Amino acid sequence: MLPKVLVVLLTVIHGPADRVIMDAASEAIRAAGGEGSGLGEMEVPTEAAAAKKVAEALRETPAVAGVMVLCKAPACARVTLKVTQRGGQPLVRELSFKPGDAPKERGRRIGVLAATLLPAAWSGRSADAGAPRDADAK
Repeated sequence: MLPKVLVVLLTVIHGPADRVIMDAASEAIRAAGGEGSGLGEMEVPTEAAAAKKVAEALRETPAVAGVMVLCKAPACARVTLKVTQRGGQPLVRELSFKPGDAPKERGRRIGVLAATLLPAAWSGRSADAGAPRDADAK
């Protein structure tokens, strides 16, 4: 059975620390998703390959959005986050992290920001309900 809402997460990874960061980002995005939501993940070698895969996913699958996380420096010290909703233009955010920011915290921040840019259907909230709940909310 297909998930009710699917988001495709594509990442450009350069090293082991980037994988830890992307795992934490995936976890935060999943935490924001409502029941029945799905997250497909894929590692790609370049930004061009990621853009092509997002376009394909939005055209050929039930995905409502594509999320690209592009690490621009070692350990994702600088990140470009692109969220493209079906039929929409990409929303782009640039993030920078301090050397002391732990990899898992970097990933959590990336994932929470990505979740706020996803369609309301992703978290099951209404379109006017505001930002999704924080992954750490109790």
